[in-house]
Amino acid sequence: MNAWFFEKYDKLSKEDFETVYAEYIDAAELYATEEFDIISSIHYLNTRINAVKLWISLQRQYIAYFGEPYEAGFKFLSKYGYSVEWENDIDKFEASLKRIELRETKKQFELETKTKALLTLRKNKNHEEETPKQTREQFIRLLNTLGKLGYKIEKDSTTVEEFALMLKQQFEEQQKIDLDAGRW
Repeated sequence: MNAWFFEKYDKLSKEDFETVYAEYIDAAELYATEEFDIISSIHYLNTRINAVKLWISLQRQYIAYFGEPYEAGFKFLSKYGYSVEWENDIDKFEASLKRIELRETKKQFELETKTKALLTLRKNKNHEEETPKQTREQFIRLLNTLGKLGYKIEKDSTTVEEFALMLKQQFEEQQKIDLDAGRW
């Protein structure tokens, strides 16, 4: 999870993570779709907007307590395309924070547009969406099936990588059986 959400590759290299993730997507049949792309964009924009808002709020709080911004945190904004400098002038720094807030309103509009697009896409779909309950039931059935096939899945110790490899192995075995039976 750290590799996926926080890009921390302390237990798994980035290349290995990308391989496991691609295999997971393939095995779980979560291929990139228009809906998936929109949802990914919405999550990214939402995370970005909240992170920038929180960063600005924390800088203002730090200034209120210490009379200057937290300079070690400036690098954080660079991943969102912002460069912030401290020139020993609180008013100038506050003006730069307000410019960032103003620029971020564009991202808020983009988020609203993507959200509307997702709602429209879902409204126009002809098939019924799966509920979270149905998805959980499918996952539990998958775990039970793998367990019956001899895979040992312990909820506290089985890693995502191990689980993805189990899925891949079972998928490959099923493909071989289908090929041998002439179904592929």
